[in-house]
Amino acid sequence: MTRHIGIIRKRFRNSDFPVFTITDVKVALGKSRIHEGYIRVLMNYMVKRGELRRISRGIYTFHVDAAVVGFAYRPFYYGMEDALSYLDLWNQATNPIIMTASGVREGMRRFDGANYTVKRISPKFFFGFTFIKHYEFWIPVSDREKTLIDLLYYGHGIREEALDALVEGINEERLDEYLKSYGRAFRKRVYRQIRLAKKAIEAKA
Repeated sequence: MTRHIGIIRKRFRNSDFPVFTITDVKVALGKSRIHEGYIRVLMNYMVKRGELRRISRGIYTFHVDAAVVGFAYRPFYYGMEDALSYLDLWNQATNPIIMTASGVREGMRRFDGANYTVKRISPKFFFGFTFIKHYEFWIPVSDREKTLIDLLYYGHGIREEALDALVEGINEERLDEYLKSYGRAFRKRVYRQIRLAKKAIEAKA
């Protein structure tokens, strides 16, 4: 057991593998005869020792940073209020919001004592993100334009200061391109929201 644990540590305790699965461990051990039940015993032992953390069924990480949880739901990006924080558009504390095109169950979950939210997004709307360096990780985060679209599309209220920050730096050509994937009524709603926000910004100037 000790030798196998050593292999697992060496292979997965770095930023190249923020999360890994039972199957990944079986490959790393390099022995097809190793039973999955034995690997689960190893994982449970390391979790109980506090060395590993379980993100979801069969998916683990050595890291304590909640920013790794999204990698368990690939393809994904961090979006909505969470993206506002990563884009430095507000300073409110937010829990991770994972936008995933996989078929997992939506809802709030727990990782290492903290909440995070998993939200499914249609593959046709899975675009509009960039990669941001977060400590030793590069994580996908929705850009300014897609963050605005997602907040409005999913009916999340946008605080005035966050809306002002989004609108002031908006790339209108990119926004127009993104909105081609959405219906006419929603496009009109987005443009109306932007016009109202710009008027409010001008009034405060």
